[in-house]
Amino acid sequence: MEKNKTGKYMKYAIGEIILVMVGIMLALQVNNWNENRKDKIAEKDLLENMLESLKLDSISFNKNLQEAKSIDSLHRQLYSIGVIGIKDINLKNPNRIRRSLDFDPITKKNDPFVAEKIKNKKIRNEVISYFISLDRMDESYGILAEIIVKTLRPYLGKKEVLNLSAIFESDYQKSDGTLKTELITNENLESLSKVPEFQQILFESNLKLSDAEYYLKLAIKQNKKLKDIIQSELKDNY
Repeated sequence: MEKNKTGKYMKYAIGEIILVMVGIMLALQVNNWNENRKDKIAEKDLLENMLESLKLDSISFNKNLQEAKSIDSLHRQLYSIGVIGIKDINLKNPNRIRRSLDFDPITKKNDPFVAEKIKNKKIRNEVISYFISLDRMDESYGILAEIIVKTLRPYLGKKEVLNLSAIFESDYQKSDGTLKTELITNENLESLSKVPEFQQILFESNLKLSDAEYYLKLAIKQNKKLKDIIQSELKDNY
């Protein structure tokens, strides 16, 4: 009788232990499910915010691309006038001879370590590739800015071709922020385009501009690829 009772107690105790273990496992699974769900929601919010930042980057990059093309067009006009000797060219936007390109992508600025927070490997890899393209673009922009700021602008000042009245006259800016008067006149720039020293600076400036434009186009391409992947993943997996 005592053996039977002991056996029943053992079976009961084992059953209780199994039930407790099953309960703990179920609780852990539910907890894990809740945590995964919270992580998924948080990652979805992160990706949606990144998508908006990428769209703003895209707008900025395309404006920069148009600016680069405008500067390149001016360079080519100056080459045609100063080197080839074409005379019937009306220079467009002579102020752009002093311009560089702005680098201000907000996606990386908002969170430079965002890739580490993304569990989706497909998206994470593309974010890393995008940030690498931004680094290359930043480097090329810096090289371009250096020759504009340290070489070209001082040279223009040394040659005394800058138009002081464009800055010091009252109300010299239009409502959109552009100048009413050119910083450097067409006549002065045309004359300068025939000077060998300026031609060498123009060569270097355009070479660095071409490099910056190349990496800018790569960044635009990578930006689009990343946006497409995020949109697809948000639709299918979040």
